[in-house]
Amino acid sequence: DQLPNGLRLAAALHAMPKKPAPAAAPEPPPPQEDPGYTLIPGTDWEPPKMLIRPADQLPGLSEKELAEEVTRVWKADNPEAAHNLARFSNAERVFKYDPTVEQAVLHFAQEGPLVNASSDEAKEQLSREEAATKTAVDAEEGTTAADGGDEAAEDDARGLRNQFNFAERTCQTLNYPQRERGTMTEPPPSVEYAGAATQWDIFDAYMEDMDRKREAEKKASKKSAAKERDAAKKDDAGEPTGKSGSAQDLIEGAEMGHATQILERMVNQNTYDDITMDFKFWEDASDMYREGEGTLLPLWKFQTERTKRKHVTAVRWNPAFPDLFAVGYGSHDFFQQGG
Repeated sequence: DQLPNGLRLAAALHAMPKKPAPAAAPEPPPPQEDPGYTLIPGTDWEPPKMLIRPADQLPGLSEKELAEEVTRVWKADNPEAAHNLARFSNAERVFKYDPTVEQAVLHFAQEGPLVNASSDEAKEQLSREEAATKTAVDAEEGTTAADGGDEAAEDDARGLRNQFNFAERTCQTLNYPQRERGTMTEPPPSVEYAGAATQWDIFDAYMEDMDRKREAEKKASKKSAAKERDAAKKDDAGEPTGKSGSAQDLIEGAEMGHATQILERMVNQNTYDDITMDFKFWEDASDMYREGEGTLLPLWKFQTERTKRKHVTAVRWNPAFPDLFAVGYGSHDFFQQGG
């Protein structure tokens, strides 16, 4: 009772019983490896079952997901086969789309000497072998009839000879070795040339040839006219000559042709004045509301009997008259050309 307060508290703590230390937690068992199958025990009436899990099955699937049926459709189509084949038709002379696509893929093929016993080729082969055997037997029988009765039995047996063990009487001659003789020369120089000749190239070549012939004829006519003038001058030597040219030359000259073209143009403009005005000044006010588009006013159309069922193959504007152009008709099919 006489102890100080500090010593009395230390003695009380020393006299208190100590608490036991907590027990250590048990270690978790090591994870077991998945055997890859599920064993269902059997009964008195059914044997046990083993459900093998596929190797590519996802882990952690529920029973509902495992019971779900997945349908797979197998097709015999070749995924590498082309679907847009175009073959050339010799009858129509054009390429046509072929809807039939071969789906079979041949990985290995080898031709062998075996034939089906029930096929026509096998029957024909057997008939040939029987005919050859019969011919050989007939030849052996003829030989035995000529030699005598003692050799007949041996020849009969010889007729049924073994194809792997038999002998024939033959005569061999000397075969001379083949000899070859050749000479080597330098090949002559050659030049490769390639070009394409279309129908229009042929037409242009003919036109150029005709122009050359016309120029040659003009030159020849000029030379002959000059010779005639020289001869006339020699005959009329000393006589005064008049002014060259005549009224016929004036009418058929180039200046008169140009003047007549101008008059013809003036007459046509006066006759078709409304069409000419539309051609030069017509404008649709609604075109300003259409970006990149416009309207056309049909002024005239021209056609002839010769242009029916033909294609427009060329259009050429006149460089001298901007409102004048020429149209060429033909056919785009090379085998269907009209006159």
